[in-house]
Amino acid sequence: MRKILIEDVFFVLLLGFIFLFIMPMHHGFSIGDDADYILCAAGHADRYSYFWNRLGTWVPISIAMKVFGYYGKNLTYVPTFCFLLFLSGVYAALRLWDRTIGLFAVAILGCTRFLLQNASTVNSDIMITIMANAPVLMYFAYTVHPDKDKSGMAKWWGGAAGILFVLASMTKESIAFYIPLFAVLAIGDFWIGRYKDFWIAMILVSITGIIGICTFYWYATGDFFRTYHLSALHFVIYSTPADPTYVEIIKRLTYQPFQFLLENYGFGSLLLFSSLNFL
Repeated sequence: MRKILIEDVFFVLLLGFIFLFIMPMHHGFSIGDDADYILCAAGHADRYSYFWNRLGTWVPISIAMKVFGYYGKNLTYVPTFCFLLFLSGVYAALRLWDRTIGLFAVAILGCTRFLLQNASTVNSDIMITIMANAPVLMYFAYTVHPDKDKSGMAKWWGGAAGILFVLASMTKESIAFYIPLFAVLAIGDFWIGRYKDFWIAMILVSITGIIGICTFYWYATGDFFRTYHLSALHFVIYSTPADPTYVEIIKRLTYQPFQFLLENYGFGSLLLFSSLNFL
């Protein structure tokens, strides 16, 4: 019990140090994506536009506006608290397996430059980090939960993971890059013959939620695939003749995720430890 208490106390202290470290970075928001999300949160952006579709990014900012007002520096605190919430979720999931490993993971993620930088800006990066990893953490927490074999547990946990996946799709389109990860996990579990109810529930809830979102856009705009079309248009606008849209998409789906992991020392360490599983 003493060891568990010490690790939990260190986790709280670690969150406090991370919070204090991020605070000097807050200088309000800048022109660019930050401003676009602020306009969405303030209700001044076109409905169903490219940035407006990322509800998971600007809705928390909008709530902060209602509670704390329109002071720019206060609004950048929202991603910071969301980041601390994400670290708490990582620790809560991993502590079911081993608290020391959970603390170690939080220390690595909490000291990663890329996450620290984005935790102080009004942008989609920290929000999609939270929402995209939420179903992954839900899956891991279920696999190590002591009561996972009880009747109905798999369906409830799988359904919750599906809801989180749908919410992630409403935060940023890059959740699609997680589909291969889930596919590998699901195929492996079906091959072994475990966690089938979890995956069936997650897949059914995810598909139902995505269809529901597309149906809403079809009713509101007449375009069933509006989110996809806006994302494709965004790729076209920011592509160049030397780097056309399809090349950019292929790069993002092949080597760039690994390049990103290697260039950020915190994620690179996690990639190194993960690769040990294949030895």
